[in-house]
Amino acid sequence: MKPVNKKPVLLMVSLLALSLLACNLPYGIGLSKTGAGARLAQGPNATLAPTNTATATRYPTLTPTSSPQPTATATLVVQPTDTPTAVSGATGVSAQVGGDPTQIAQAATATAAESTATATPRPPVAGTAEVIINGDFEDAWPDWQPVANGWTAFDNGQAHIGWYKDTWTKVVFDGGQAQLIEIINDLGAGDRYAGIYQTVDVVAGAEYTLVIHGLVRSDEGSEGLSGGGYVLQYGLDYAGGTDWQTITDWVTLPFPEHPRQDPNADNVYNYSTHSITIRPGGARLTLFIRAWKKWPDTFEGNFDVDGVSLRGTGAYPTATFTPTPTVEQPAPSATATLAPEMPASGGEIEAGQPSRAIYIITILSLLILAAGAIWGVIKRNV
Repeated sequence: MKPVNKKPVLLMVSLLALSLLACNLPYGIGLSKTGAGARLAQGPNATLAPTNTATATRYPTLTPTSSPQPTATATLVVQPTDTPTAVSGATGVSAQVGGDPTQIAQAATATAAESTATATPRPPVAGTAEVIINGDFEDAWPDWQPVANGWTAFDNGQAHIGWYKDTWTKVVFDGGQAQLIEIINDLGAGDRYAGIYQTVDVVAGAEYTLVIHGLVRSDEGSEGLSGGGYVLQYGLDYAGGTDWQTITDWVTLPFPEHPRQDPNADNVYNYSTHSITIRPGGARLTLFIRAWKKWPDTFEGNFDVDGVSLRGTGAYPTATFTPTPTVEQPAPSATATLAPEMPASGGEIEAGQPSRAIYIITILSLLILAAGAIWGVIKRNV
């Protein structure tokens, strides 16, 4: 038998030692591991200290957006008014809610921090009671008295002019009496006027309804025959004056002419009605009603006035009540911002561990090499 070569044997033993060392590397060189692996590396009797593992918690960071408190403004608009404008202030209620953005938004929406109401007071209202005195001309009226009670006569002369109590039922609008004004321009002057007026107390700035009933009669009997020579008009002095010649805006009542007389008792006389809403600017108002005969001739004109009325409407004059709450700024908002996640601290960072398959493959490879080496030695020595 040949002597055994010791070199292959030493090589095989070295390879086996290296294999065992490689298998034990992850657990035997100064690195610790929790669990069973740590016990194997440090010995079976090693005592494991508890390991503290920190857990990162993400808290939202609220960043409120700074903005002025919303302001609500309510406006009361009245058109138009002759009275001074008064301004009154009202303070609203403010609420502060912290923390929850939803509560902040709800509180800002429901309640304005400060609310200022600027209001123009509504115009005054006049009652619906009759203001004109003896506007139906039914008060006691002696035959010798030319003008009905409560009224005053006026004229510009240079004509035969008269005022009478008219009781002819065909030319009375309502009741048994009407005011009759008569004009005959037989003195050579045209444009003769005669009329009546009355001054009454009113509520400044309030609305009133003025109603006038009238009847125009002439010897000619129609506008076509007279050339529109007989006209009934009215005028208003909003300061309560009594001079009819200061009125510049006389209103012509579009009343047709009728025959002055009815010899055959077959004429039909229809009163005309004029109605208008007015708004006095002061506490006194004068109503003038005048008859106008244009042409200088001997024809006679008769003007009957009845059913004159001035009553308050009992309503606010063309008032418009408009609450306009406006929010100038949106409600304060809160924006949640997540802080960056912090790394875990206070624990032990573990070393990387090779997979189990790598160990198995390494051991198998070394065993194969060792087996091959042994097989070669044996074969050479046989």
